Amino acid sequence: MLRHGDKILAYSIAYQPKNPNYRTIESAANRLLQNPGIANYIEATRSRIQQEVEAEVKEQLKAELLTVHRKRQILARIAEGDVYIEQTYKGKGCQSCTQMTKPTINQMLKAIDIDNRMAGDYVDKRPKTIVHANVVTKPAEITAEPTANSISHTALWQLLKGRKPQQNATDEFAHHL
Repeated sequence: MLRHGDKILAYSIAYQPKNPNYRTIESAANRLLQNPGIANYIEATRSRIQQEVEAEVKEQLKAELLTVHRKRQILARIAEGDVYIEQTYKGKGCQSCTQMTKPTINQMLKAIDIDNRMAGDYVDKRPKTIVHANVVTKPAEITAEPTANSISHTALWQLLKGRKPQQNATDEFAHHL
């Protein structure tokens, strides 16, 4: 009965009656359900299962209380000024007054900023400095192919290692001097 929720199906599975008459099976199932011991057992088990399911759902909701999507929805409402923020202050006629106000422009901009960070919209454009063998360069200066404005990796590496650069690397390096 608990598994299927249908008294006739539950009775048929449990007792496998020889007479498959619908009315006979329904009558027998109703008699069983009116038995206080059976009715109490079914209700207690149903209640226990419901509590377990509710506890499990509650734990899942706790873990996922605010998903990224939900957080971004809240930030969007703040950024658009669609929410009221509770502000408490001391007033003349009361010890502690509370009023509901729309977000300030700074609060709206902060919500936009946080949302942008969550979305990964900010790209760190500051050049990162690489220090290697007493030579400080920026990544844009190191290229795989030699250009008119850069020395090749091979020539630079050979010079740093104290080796004599190959002829084409020497010409290229001399060009930069």
